Amino acid sequence: MEFIGQTALKTSLSQVTSKSIMVFGPKHYGKKTLVRKFYADVGANTYEITGDANDFREALNFVKVQVKPTTYIIPDVDEKNVTIQNMLLKMLEEPPLRATFCLTASNFILPTIKSRCVTYLCEPYTNEELIQYLGEQDAEYAKFADSPGRCSLIREAVPRDEIYSSSSLRGLMTYIRNNITKSIARILVTANDIGKFLSANSIPYFTFYLLAKDIYKDCDSITILSSHVNELDRYIMMDFYMSLWKEYQCK
Repeated sequence: MEFIGQTALKTSLSQVTSKSIMVFGPKHYGKKTLVRKFYADVGANTYEITGDANDFREALNFVKVQVKPTTYIIPDVDEKNVTIQNMLLKMLEEPPLRATFCLTASNFILPTIKSRCVTYLCEPYTNEELIQYLGEQDAEYAKFADSPGRCSLIREAVPRDEIYSSSSLRGLMTYIRNNITKSIARILVTANDIGKFLSANSIPYFTFYLLAKDIYKDCDSITILSSHVNELDRYIMMDFYMSLWKEYQCK
């Protein structure tokens, strides 16, 4: 299956000569999918390194004794703890002769790791690329997200016929409240006050949902929310929806 978008990045990957590279870009931009597909398409021998510190230690020891040329894919390096990042740093400082490394990241990593990699940045997706990914039937979702991954998450969460309906988010919240941990359920108690506030200020639930996740931009709504921080603290709003989205993704 063709990977839609990231044309410049795919061209750059085909010209790589460095022993260590990093593909850097926002979450849900398809970084892992892209590098897996790229190396598979060119017939490269790959080995993906994931897991906790013990898994990582064993994998790096495995790397040291391999004689076959191999590209080691290490996804989401920014989500690894400092212990793992330091182990990786030692490997990048003195990489085995026949090993090359491809890392992906979305946020902060140790500057020493970044300095040892050639970094390639993901490019923004065009609206046409998002529609191509979604298909004409689901093209409406392209208005609310900036990447294929985020489009998919929204499409899974909200039926097409309810995409502009405030009831869609209420339904999603009810589902999660009945299927998640008590800590998140307590956060959901705030939802009633949020609902009243949004209704009073004519801000649709779904718009606010995307605003809180920084997926969709709406200057008027942001202005209203920012000017009423005393009634509804912005941190609580962000924490609520970030927790909500995280729990939903784990389902």
